[in-house]
Amino acid sequence: MSASDFEGAARGGHRAANGLLTIDQLAREVDVSTRNIRALQAKGLLPPPTVRSRTGYYGPEHVARLRLVRGLQQEGLTLKGIQRLLDGGDGTGEGLLRVRRAADADTGAEVPEVVALAELRRHFGVEREEATKLLARAERLGIVSHVDDDVYEVPSPALIRAAQEAVGMGIGLSAALDVIEVLSAQARSGAQRFVKLFLSEVWGPFANAGMPKEQWPAVADAMERTRPLAAQAMLALFQQAMQREVDQAFAGIARRLSEGKR
Repeated sequence: MSASDFEGAARGGHRAANGLLTIDQLAREVDVSTRNIRALQAKGLLPPPTVRSRTGYYGPEHVARLRLVRGLQQEGLTLKGIQRLLDGGDGTGEGLLRVRRAADADTGAEVPEVVALAELRRHFGVEREEATKLLARAERLGIVSHVDDDVYEVPSPALIRAAQEAVGMGIGLSAALDVIEVLSAQARSGAQRFVKLFLSEVWGPFANAGMPKEQWPAVADAMERTRPLAAQAMLALFQQAMQREVDQAFAGIARRLSEGKR
């Protein structure tokens, strides 16, 4: 398959403007096979799609339920146990789905792009051998994902553009990856802290109170607000820290120049 074929497939795999997906698009969205989707439907764990002109379409509620089922499976729950949980009459299943949808709420997430190795090499001005080594490292960091042959998926095009701009400023790509690796670890640590904060301050009291049905909407609202709140706080703190570092750097440069040094 060529790079152009993959680009077309990628475009077809993204959510339509009306938020609906075919079964193939849903499978790519949630990273499950179409066979598993049909099996979950047969077991009653996934509602049937909306059928239009003989084509089944899935919406955000299907995405949320699939992700919830996968997460519960990874926690060791059986499909029967998951079904009992979701179909319970106490509103727990409905509440969990509501919180899951809130966690997946659109926050301006980027649309991944599919690019060819030759294009990446051209963007960063590296030879094929060097590009192969750097791409292997970028893949370990989650910056790119190898699709097939010389084709890669870029989950965050903005991150690639930032790296490209850094190279254009004269910063080596390897050095740029060093910085991205550190920032990635710090971002993960910050995200973990915000999620733990939600669990301890919102979910904990709610669970201890017996998960009252009327409080599920407030819990879902708190989950939906957690991600943008974390992003705003981390950006504000980073900008403050960046300003301090820039001020110190320029003060050092000015001092050396005043002493006749470089």
